[in-house]
Amino acid sequence: MATGMRPAVVGELPRSLYLETTNRCDSKCQTCVRTFRTLEPPADLTLERARAIAEQFPRLDRVVLHGIGEPLLNPEIFAIIAFFKTRAGSVLFNSDAISLTPGRAARLIESGLDEYRVSVDAATRATYRRVRGVDQFDRVVGNVRGLVERQRETSRTTPRVSLWFTASRVNVDELPAFVDLAADLGVAEVYVQRLVFNDLGLATEANALHGRLRLRERARLDGREPDEEEVERKVRELLETVELDESADAMPADLSTGMKRAVAVARALAAEPDCILYDEPTTMVDPLMAATITALILRLKEKFRKTSIVVTHDVRLAERVADRLVMLCDGRVCFFGTAEEWQASADPEVESFRTLDAMPSAQ
Repeated sequence: MATGMRPAVVGELPRSLYLETTNRCDSKCQTCVRTFRTLEPPADLTLERARAIAEQFPRLDRVVLHGIGEPLLNPEIFAIIAFFKTRAGSVLFNSDAISLTPGRAARLIESGLDEYRVSVDAATRATYRRVRGVDQFDRVVGNVRGLVERQRETSRTTPRVSLWFTASRVNVDELPAFVDLAADLGVAEVYVQRLVFNDLGLATEANALHGRLRLRERARLDGREPDEEEVERKVRELLETVELDESADAMPADLSTGMKRAVAVARALAAEPDCILYDEPTTMVDPLMAATITALILRLKEKFRKTSIVVTHDVRLAERVADRLVMLCDGRVCFFGTAEEWQASADPEVESFRTLDAMPSAQ
């Protein structure tokens, strides 16, 4: 559409189909909700039901046959693959490869599957057991090696095999070795994906890397070895910037709310962002700590010269740190201008927010 908006009713049905072929699994991944909660009784997708679903889509370009379970546990998986290869250009699924016996590897090749993604998440047996909950690392490595060798012997290029790595603080240091493992197995593709946390097992915000990379972790994802002296220097420099250098060895439980916010700022700065977003930085802190945080924002603004966006209800904070202020009222912009223009504004909504004794909560 010319406006770039989505139409209320699409002109045709989707061409990509995602089907969960089973909810049974032979892993106990410590980042998967299935390990910790039983959401439904065990069940497999049948070929008959797969056909009935496919009949509702006149054109399919891509079919993905995975979900929360292990597709190889479905006894009809090879028939389902073969059927969808008559309907779609590409058929693929993720697997833990624990059940990839030599017989299944042969059938996988013959089924016509286009892509076989193996979730491993580790380069060592110990980390694999910790992340995936089962002691099957050696078996998985052997199964994948067998599949690749059989493809080589039969001159087959499909399915395209790739190794997958969900990066977290538990395993990120093994990423270089993981790439080496793939090369040793003859697997040409490695994919790294972020951890989506649900506060179960290892799927926690503290274990996630997305948006909060430490220097060492960033170096790993950049494909280089971290320099321990560089890490230590950078940590000390950042803590000094937020005036917490004397608390470098303190435990999180020993930090006040304000100090934890300063640490959060330091973590953000470690990623060398182009822009810093402060979301209600002075909420739920005492006036002295609010003043300290305000001074910190001003100091960082002067030192780094980076764009900063502060979302706040703290009028004093906004007036002190902002070059431009934007006030939202009922989902619309009711003011935009400098601090001086804000102070001079006669707009009733601005005045009521700016003047404390005019606010309902102060009456």
